[in-house]
Amino acid sequence: MGIHLNCKEATLLVEKRQDERIGMVSSLKLNFHFYICKACSAYDKQSTIISQLLKRGFESNANSTDDEALKAQIKSKLDL
Repeated sequence: MGIHLNCKEATLLVEKRQDERIGMVSSLKLNFHFYICKACSAYDKQSTIISQLLKRGFESNANSTDDEALKAQIKSKLDL
């Protein structure tokens, strides 16, 4: 990775950040990319929402599978 991230590199870091810590330099590059790229910034927000809802859904629905309710909740949070 160079000084600037392209969108592919940014989305990979967004997904990596969902599971583990990324370094300070990568975090700064990612935040700078978000400043100049509103599409990746929106992707970051949507990805975070989906991850949080899925984690909560799996925790609360460990014994039951209410996939349709989880889908509806994700859609409503993403305004789709």
